[in-house]
Amino acid sequence: MVLLITLSSLLIFGLIIFTPFLILKILNKRKSRAKGFKFFAIGTFILLLLMTSFAAWNDYSDMILLKHYGYDFYELHVTGHEFDNVLPENREEVKSLIRSVSGIGWPLKAIFGYVYILPYLLLVFIIGKFIWKNNRNTEIAASK
Repeated sequence: MVLLITLSSLLIFGLIIFTPFLILKILNKRKSRAKGFKFFAIGTFILLLLMTSFAAWNDYSDMILLKHYGYDFYELHVTGHEFDNVLPENREEVKSLIRSVSGIGWPLKAIFGYVYILPYLLLVFIIGKFIWKNNRNTEIAASK
C-alpha cells in the first residue's frame, strides 16, 4: 500500500517537473508568435492543476495510510483510544502521519507550491531557449 501511494505521488511530481519541457518542445516545433506568452499561459494553467492535485493527493493518501494502519482519524481522535487498533510497530509511522494531516491543510500546501511554479517556468524557458539557440547555431554552422 505504501509503495503504491509513493509511486503515484512520484508520478504526479514527475509530471510537474517534466511538463514544462514538453510544452516548450511542442511550442518550439510550431512556427508561431508569442511562444513565451503561450508557454507561460499554458504552463501556469497545467502546473496549477498538477500542483493542486499533488497537494490534495498527499493529504488524501495520508488518510488512506492511517486507515490502512487501523487508525480512524475522525472517530478515535475524539474518544481518546487513538492507538488501540494500531500495531505497536506502526505507531511511530501513524504519529508522523497524524502530524502531517493535522498541520496546514492541502490548500495552503498547494499555495506554497504555486510560489515555486513561476520561477521554475522561467528557469525552464531560459534553459530551453539557450539550448534551442545553441542547436540552431550548430545547425547553421554545419550547413555552411
